[in-house]
Amino acid sequence: MYGNQDYYSPDHSNSYYPAGFCRQGSHTDKNPYLPGRKIEEPVAGDILGKTTDTGVYLSESKSFDIIKTASLEAYTRQAYNEAAAEELSKWLRLSDKEAKSAKDGLPAEQLGIRGIKKTLYYCFTDHENATGETFAKQGVDTCKKQLEAAAGFAVIFGNNNEADLVECGRNTVRLWLALTEQGISVHPVSYALEDRETKETIKEALN
Repeated sequence: MYGNQDYYSPDHSNSYYPAGFCRQGSHTDKNPYLPGRKIEEPVAGDILGKTTDTGVYLSESKSFDIIKTASLEAYTRQAYNEAAAEELSKWLRLSDKEAKSAKDGLPAEQLGIRGIKKTLYYCFTDHENATGETFAKQGVDTCKKQLEAAAGFAVIFGNNNEADLVECGRNTVRLWLALTEQGISVHPVSYALEDRETKETIKEALN
């Protein structure tokens, strides 16, 4: 429900938890989400009616706050972890030429960086300083802004086996289509699921 309660939370013992957060909008990227844009109950109901094994946790609910806090904690640990930072650096594409040549990875646009900011980013960022503390802090600040402005989290549930993981992927596509139909942008938030401690925190909170 709107306010202190969750709109919907299915039975999901021993579940696998992909998660995303969303806002009202027209496209998907990593720009800061627009604050104060609520998702109303009828919209949440429509989304749930077109998906299966899905929970929607609107802002101002207890579960929303738990997911938000766990996501930021997990992202912060990843950002300051040397091995994780080096892995991220390998996937960064720090010029248009590099992005075109690699045909994969994370160019500036996928990080929500455009225009003059993109030019400055490419001029002053290299794979070495992308593993440093300043870069990590910037990432944490961006993550915090995204989470603070999110209108809600959608969580898809299923057991951790091959068949359920395939079905989870199908449900994710259904969720993306339902959100797009409502003009809601969405971005995956997997940080808390990649961290054992925060994954257990979310599992306990939603059970």
